[in-house]
Amino acid sequence: MRASIKKNINALIEKAGKVSGEKEIRQTIDLLSGHLKSTPADIPVLHTRAKLYVKLQQFGAAVNDYRLILNTMIKTNRPPDKLSTC
Repeated sequence: MRASIKKNINALIEKAGKVSGEKEIRQTIDLLSGHLKSTPADIPVLHTRAKLYVKLQQFGAAVNDYRLILNTMIKTNRPPDKLSTC
């Protein structure tokens, strides 16, 4: 089942890169946020949500997600170059 969830999240991240229009962006943010409730340190999901917040010009929310990414990277000793794969 875990592989199925990962596959769905990857599909959602891919879809998020193509969304347009405020309503569709907000719906995608809601789906990403739902996933983050159970997996708050999911860097690719946080990065995707941050980019969507930027599209909506909600820069404070985007900055919060980028801070979470950086804090997660520091806590887990994850190298910065791994973010570029998100």
